[in-house]
Amino acid sequence: AIQTEGCNPGVITVNVLTDSPDDRCPTSCSIRAALARANPGDEIQFDVVGTIKLAQGGLMVDKDLTITGPGRE
Repeated sequence: AIQTEGCNPGVITVNVLTDSPDDRCPTSCSIRAALARANPGDEIQFDVVGTIKLAQGGLMVDKDLTITGPGRE
């Protein structure tokens, strides 16, 4: 979701359950990579179901985002 000020929010899709520093959206988009790439107002969606094990520690959400997931299994 690359945007400039005044543009509509983007959607970033998480498509892997990994938490690797090599994850890059959109090819291998982890929740950590999605959060790093997101701009304020974007939406993060999930195209995977399962458990995400955070190998690199906790996540920081420091901007206004909508995170939409499939819910608890």
